[in-house]
Amino acid sequence: QIDIIRKYSNRPITHNMMGHFSDIDYYKLGEALDIVAWDNYIDNQWNHCTYENTSMAHELMRGVKNKNFWVMEQQVGPCGWDKFGGTPRPGQLRLWTYQAIAHGCEGMVYFRFKSVPFGIEQYWLGLVDHDGIPRRRFYEIKQTGEELKRLADIFVGAENKTDVLIVKSYKNVWSHKIKSHVKGFDYRNLLYSYYKVNNNLGTNPVCGSEDMISNKYKVVYMPAYAMVSDTIKLKLENYVQNGGTLVFTYRSGIKDLNNNMVTMAIPGYLRKLCGISVQEFDSSPIEVGLTKEFGISKLWRDILEVDTAEVVVEYKDEYYAGTPAITVNNYGKGQVWYIGCDLEESVLEKLIKIISDRAGVEYIKHPDGTEIVKRSINNKEYLMLLNYTNKKMDMGIKGQSLLSGKEFNGILDIYGIEILYL
Repeated sequence: QIDIIRKYSNRPITHNMMGHFSDIDYYKLGEALDIVAWDNYIDNQWNHCTYENTSMAHELMRGVKNKNFWVMEQQVGPCGWDKFGGTPRPGQLRLWTYQAIAHGCEGMVYFRFKSVPFGIEQYWLGLVDHDGIPRRRFYEIKQTGEELKRLADIFVGAENKTDVLIVKSYKNVWSHKIKSHVKGFDYRNLLYSYYKVNNNLGTNPVCGSEDMISNKYKVVYMPAYAMVSDTIKLKLENYVQNGGTLVFTYRSGIKDLNNNMVTMAIPGYLRKLCGISVQEFDSSPIEVGLTKEFGISKLWRDILEVDTAEVVVEYKDEYYAGTPAITVNNYGKGQVWYIGCDLEESVLEKLIKIISDRAGVEYIKHPDGTEIVKRSINNKEYLMLLNYTNKKMDMGIKGQSLLSGKEFNGILDIYGIEILYL
């Protein structure tokens, strides 16, 4: 289709992608497109997304081509096919617009303008209802559009400032889907847990393919990175030798690119990098305690033997009590972490902060239910503050507002946003 269009037009070509959807390799699809675009439906009859889930979806879409993107369809009302989702609260449509911009959106189409009275999507409401009368939602987007006219120059071409990359591999999605190891394991949920914890810490992580790995990022997370080749092994070794920090988890390095088990000690090609080998594993449905107040593991335990790595946390229970659960290995100028078991969210937060601090990652602390995203354009940096809660939040930051021109006192309104130059 793209070849046919290019014969007759030089207009940019895009396509509606779908965020976390993983049945298609979006990296491959994106190669032929000029611009990546996707459909952002946050609250509908099937899904009620957390703000972290939506922010990660934006980052996944930016990661398709490692460049800013469009939202081809942005929700503007309650929507569903035979049942409605939730009604956007006052301020949420504006907030969702700025959330997309904060994560790299440069163009947005609200879907739809007027609700249709017929067909499967007669319950998929637009900016105005079936009677065509402008009401609250219409005027909220009108206000947003007026703001964007004034601020477009700081958004288009802007770059997000971050030290953290989370790698998503579609081949690994499919491998883990075919053989999911143990009841309760989900590769995409594992990626999301690492994104959510980083997002809440304030590292503003980006997401993308192995092609994005570079020493631009101080930490690269590759949870359950099962399928490894010689090529990726060399890329990872070069990254760490030059000072980068890599983070792997259990079920990493277990397969080749044909989805066959490796016939070497796990983690296979990654063994030298990690400085450990997996002697056994335990996926029994039991609770196993961890030392240093690292909670319990319920899903999976790799039983490790240390080669060159340092032991950070050990198991407290079962026949492998006293053996390593989490390790870190010095390699060249960098480090490689191996997390051999599942962790509770509060414990993962503790570990991610330790990893971030060791690697010198910059992050901005902020209240729960909010985001602070640092961006730059033309060598000028600014912060986007977003409040996803239904209460006012003290963001701990003051400055002159780019939205109003007035002094911002640090208090962000319900579903409010603010933009400040650093």
